[in-house]
Amino acid sequence: MWLRAQTASHGVLGAKATGEPPLCLSYAVVTALRQAVTAFRAENGDDSWFQMDTPLTVEKIQQLCGVKPEQFDLNAAKSSDEAARSSAPLVRISQWMPGRRFL
Repeated sequence: MWLRAQTASHGVLGAKATGEPPLCLSYAVVTALRQAVTAFRAENGDDSWFQMDTPLTVEKIQQLCGVKPEQFDLNAAKSSDEAARSSAPLVRISQWMPGRRFL
C-alpha cells in the first residue's frame, strides 16, 4: 500500500487520531447503558448483579431491565397517588414566571 511507504507531515494520516478516540469513547455508551439499567432495576426493587454482554440490542436491554409487557397496559388501574396527581389543577406558565411572554 502506498501510504505505508510515506509519512504524512500534515494532517492525521500518520497519527492514531482517526481510530482511537471513537474506539475509546464508544465504551462510554456501554457504561451509560449499564448505569441506566442499574437505575431502572433499583427503582423496581432488583439490586442483584447482572452480566451485560455486547453487542447490546434493544431486546437485550429490555431483558436486563426485566420489563414485562403488562407494565405497559394503559387500561391498568391507577394507584391513589397517581389519581391525586392527575387531578391536580393545571398552572399556567405565566403564573409562575411573571413578566415572561409565551406564545
